[in-house]
Amino acid sequence: EARLAGAGLALGEHPAATWAARLDQPLDVVSARPPEPRPPVAWRPRRLSVTEIETWQRDPYAIYARHVLRLRRLDDLDAQADAAEYGSLVHAGLGALLARLGTAWPDNVAMELERAFQGALSAASLRPVLSAWWRPRLRRIAAWVATTDLAWRAEFAPVRISAECTGQVVFAGPAGDFVLTGRADRIDRDAAGGIAIFDYKTGTPPTPGDARAGRSPQLALEALMARRGGFGEAGVPAALIYWRLSGGFTPGEVIAISDAKHPAIDMVDAIEQRLRLLIAAYDEQPRAYLAQPVPGQAPRFADYGQLARLAEWREAEDEDGDDADPVGENEA
Repeated sequence: EARLAGAGLALGEHPAATWAARLDQPLDVVSARPPEPRPPVAWRPRRLSVTEIETWQRDPYAIYARHVLRLRRLDDLDAQADAAEYGSLVHAGLGALLARLGTAWPDNVAMELERAFQGALSAASLRPVLSAWWRPRLRRIAAWVATTDLAWRAEFAPVRISAECTGQVVFAGPAGDFVLTGRADRIDRDAAGGIAIFDYKTGTPPTPGDARAGRSPQLALEALMARRGGFGEAGVPAALIYWRLSGGFTPGEVIAISDAKHPAIDMVDAIEQRLRLLIAAYDEQPRAYLAQPVPGQAPRFADYGQLARLAEWREAEDEDGDDADPVGENEA
């Protein structure tokens, strides 16, 4: 090319360049469509956890992939301890302390909780640098919990405190019994039979708006289980509370989902109706397990997004100006 350019000459275009460009091009372009699996009702799950109910609402396809196709996301080959392990440490420390102390709350409880956290940290056998990074955060959480829990006990006056409670309740559906399972981080009971449900979040908890509207229903579902005796003695839901435990500059934050304007009992009634509608809807053969059908309500983590080919059909929808057929926000 340099020699020809110097002589003021050039090679003409040859069709071989066009042939090469077309080697990887399909003959026809077919727009991808969202998946709409409709497995037989007998194959559909009859048992889900309280955390999976949110997935069922936001991304039904993920429930199909996990419980009908029985697929599991593989861990990354170079996976290291991350936020999930940090959350496990916080839960383990608080659970161990509450299981030992119950309603007792000694003056040195911050030291006791810090010791429980250190025990959980040692048992985890983490890399030294990670332990050194998390240790001061756990110490700040211990101090925050000691003060915050004391104020809570003065307000609610629990007569019994249970930690890491597991249970289940059964609902009758058109296709048979449906089992709801769950584990509550903490359940407080007062002398009048009132129940307070706590959930610890080391990451970002759901917004009160999403929780009250039923879009993030974990706490309300746990309270529903408690009302029906799923965690032992039945009681009346009185409070739904998230504790955000980051251990950072602001070590903890109380996020009350229920209050005088939004009573816990009302949220439990609403979520029970919503759950029954959801069970009935998917007990009908025509109901498909759509992938993230409601705009703006996709889950934070979509383990089955690649399997559902989200990027392909969403790009096609953007070009066509169409939206996926939603599950029906007003139905379930």
